[in-house]
Amino acid sequence: MLMSIVGVTIFVGLLLILLPDFGKVSEERMTSASMTMCIGKIKAGVKSDLLKGNTVKTDYKVKSPKLISQLQVHTNGRIEVYNPTHKIRLSFKPALNEGKISWSCEGTPAEFVPAACRKQTVR
Repeated sequence: MLMSIVGVTIFVGLLLILLPDFGKVSEERMTSASMTMCIGKIKAGVKSDLLKGNTVKTDYKVKSPKLISQLQVHTNGRIEVYNPTHKIRLSFKPALNEGKISWSCEGTPAEFVPAACRKQTVR
C-alpha cells in the first residue's frame, strides 16, 4: 500500500514538472488580445484615412505603455506593436477592396498570437 502511494505521488510530481505551464500561455494570449483591442482607435483612424484617400497619419501615441512599448504606424496603414514583458510582436496590414477595409495580421511568437490573427482576417 505504501509503495502504491509513493508511486502515485512520484507520478503526479513528474506530470506537474513535464506538463506545460498553461497559466503562462493564457496570460500571454490575453496580453496579445489586449494589444489588439488597445489599437482599435488607431485602426479606425487608419481606416478613415484610407477610405478618404488621405495620407495615413503616423504620429499615434499608445495610452498603455506597459502593454505596448513600441507602436509604429506606416504611411501605407500597416500597424506594428510590441509587448516587452512577453516579447509579443503583432503586425496589422489593411487592404482596401471595393470601398471596404479588411485587416490581415501576423505575429510572433505564434502560440500567443490572437485567434483572429491565426485566421488571418480581422475586420
